Amino acid sequence: MKYSLNFFLILLAFSSCEEVITIDLNEAERKHVIEAEARTNYDSIVVRISKSAGFYNQAEFEKMNNAQVVITSKLGEIDTLIRVDEGVYATKNLKPTIDEIYDLEVVVEGKTYTAQTSIPEPVEIDSIWFESVFGDNKIANLNFFDRANDENFYRVNLYVNGERNKSIFLWMDRGLDGTNIVNGFYRVEFEVGDTLTFELLTIDETTFEFYKTLETIVSGDSSNPANPSSNISNKAMGYFGGLGVDEKEVIVTEEIMSAK
Repeated sequence: MKYSLNFFLILLAFSSCEEVITIDLNEAERKHVIEAEARTNYDSIVVRISKSAGFYNQAEFEKMNNAQVVITSKLGEIDTLIRVDEGVYATKNLKPTIDEIYDLEVVVEGKTYTAQTSIPEPVEIDSIWFESVFGDNKIANLNFFDRANDENFYRVNLYVNGERNKSIFLWMDRGLDGTNIVNGFYRVEFEVGDTLTFELLTIDETTFEFYKTLETIVSGDSSNPANPSSNISNKAMGYFGGLGVDEKEVIVTEEIMSAK
């Protein structure tokens, strides 16, 4: 499935418009929020920059339109990003490349932030199938084979008719190295005619830890909530992540819904 850049820029705000948090998280100090992703299914590396009193206080988010953003590759290629939308910057020449290492520097309101990431090789989705649970209720299952002899981290995004499900689906292969990994999506509703798009994201450990802490906060499992972990210097919130992406699309048919 092809998406416009603007559509993906909306999705890139991992929770900014979708996860509604009612707890106060480190509200005392206004901080810069940097959300940067180098994805193999993008033509550019995209960086979103905003400012908020708290990571989840959406009313306080201020888009930063006057930042200087530079990304440098391990090969020494330097790209000064251009602003493509309110608070959104993209590389002009650098394209996300598997196994490449990227250094990010953001200068905004007199503060400098740095981070580094690399893009893992994508692991492919092996298959998607459906089964009945709890009577006639249907769930979708996704299967993939972990790459052996590597420490791998994964996230799956699931879209129904182009709208991303709000749940955060994460795996790590500790104890599962080289095995078949299956996940059932129990909290996803769909019907005949719907288009389901599955994105399997192979991510680095830093990005995994960011999403893991975010998941804990969103689910309310933390008794002492704090802002999600970050790999960005100078106490900025957010992350700079490299994502290897594989994608499959399924159209829900009568046959799928009627099968036992």
